[in-house]
Amino acid sequence: MQELRVIRHTDQSSDPDTENAPNEAPVPRRLLRLCAALVMVICAGWLLIESMRSDSSPDLSPSAVTPVDSSQQPHSATKAIKDIQVGERVLAENPELHQAQRTAYREPDWNQWLQLSLVMLKEDGSELNIELLRSEDWVRRQLVPIHAPFADKSSSDAPTSQNELHPKVASQNPGDVPDVPLSPLRPVFRELVFQQVMLEAFDRELIGVAIEMDLPELAITGPALLVDMQTAPLIKAGQGRVVTATFQHTNADVIDLTIEDAVERETIGTTSNHPFWSEDRQAFVQAGSLKSGERVRTYLGDQKQVISLLARPGPQEVYNLEVHAEHVYYVGEFGTLVHNAGQYAVTPKPSSTLNQRVVHTRKGQFGNEYQASRGRWTGQRGRSKFIPSDTIANAHIRSLLSLYNVDGVTYRMGKVNLSPFAHGKVTVTGMTANRTAIHARADELLARQWNVKTKDVVRYRRANKLSWHEWNNMRTMELVPTEINDFFKHLGGIGEINLLNR
Repeated sequence: MQELRVIRHTDQSSDPDTENAPNEAPVPRRLLRLCAALVMVICAGWLLIESMRSDSSPDLSPSAVTPVDSSQQPHSATKAIKDIQVGERVLAENPELHQAQRTAYREPDWNQWLQLSLVMLKEDGSELNIELLRSEDWVRRQLVPIHAPFADKSSSDAPTSQNELHPKVASQNPGDVPDVPLSPLRPVFRELVFQQVMLEAFDRELIGVAIEMDLPELAITGPALLVDMQTAPLIKAGQGRVVTATFQHTNADVIDLTIEDAVERETIGTTSNHPFWSEDRQAFVQAGSLKSGERVRTYLGDQKQVISLLARPGPQEVYNLEVHAEHVYYVGEFGTLVHNAGQYAVTPKPSSTLNQRVVHTRKGQFGNEYQASRGRWTGQRGRSKFIPSDTIANAHIRSLLSLYNVDGVTYRMGKVNLSPFAHGKVTVTGMTANRTAIHARADELLARQWNVKTKDVVRYRRANKLSWHEWNNMRTMELVPTEINDFFKHLGGIGEINLLNR
């Protein structure tokens, strides 16, 4: 089968080779100290800017777009989708957009945008690797600092839970510092420096940064670990739309879609849920739902017919793009029109905000001082571990935690992690606010898993004082000790549904 390729605009000059994003993450602490040092010479930095503006031409990075020379006849060429880099232009025309919308469209000032390298954990435990272009204002709104006590080794020794981000920063080379041009002059970098200074006052350090993703077009929501941040590549004017994101991951649901006309035939490898434009339905249709004989559109405006869909065995490495404004691109040698929408099976974004989740947690003290009530947070409330205080009132809960070899419960983005205590886990579709009915449904599903009767699960649950905990994704449920479920306050899945129904 041919390698999947994307049609892009080019000129008669050579197309520079592109490079993959760095595999290693920046060292946040070293980066921040570097930024702090550069802030001290900020005046010299301004002089440097003026010098660059007047005395030198911009340096084209390997991922910069090949400029279009208006003196030459433009033409198109294909490029493997896995080699497309953010900042490049691809040909795109979305039939669902009106011409008036295109005429009114103005591109943003790309100089104010940043390039982010992100890793997001999928529900199956694999990773979604993202290269993303976004405005600096967007990055500042979505940025979530990750911090820990100085010289705290306990977090690195503990196993990573299934709904936590993989801390890739732990395997990096301490000597590697990313090239971030003039970083102290950008507000987002200055804010990180100030954040570190404030944390040091509490004997804590910034160990990483997460980005709260909210890309409904691509069904991507939730926190992603930031492994690199740079200024956006140089983006030159020209035909086509700018690629603002690239995605790489593995997927077991891949098919070979074969299309043809009277002369040629082509087979395209695609995930079954990737939308292709159907001329017959005048709509984007998931590849797996296309019918034999259905017509698809190509870059030249002609049509090809669907011949067959054949499942490809085993997980496959797959790629996708986000294209600015049009949200479509053309794939394959025929240049078949597809939408950039995708389903990546990442942990769904809850209906609540971070603040709404945090207010449902306990009001423990930040740092080492216990609150007289029930316990303390090792970091920020709702975004660290909550440890019950050593009091008579907490004696039983502390004894229960010790049975599981833990001293507290971790929260991420206001969401509690009770997985270390789970006796069973099920996935419930169509969760409602009817707690009794949903918990009964969970009993039935777990009985199927264990190959027992539902009444046996109910008997086991009651005998061991267990109850169902709903995740914020409003699908996953875990059977956990009732006392732990009650003590570690949180907004659960039914709480999320109640917010949706308000």
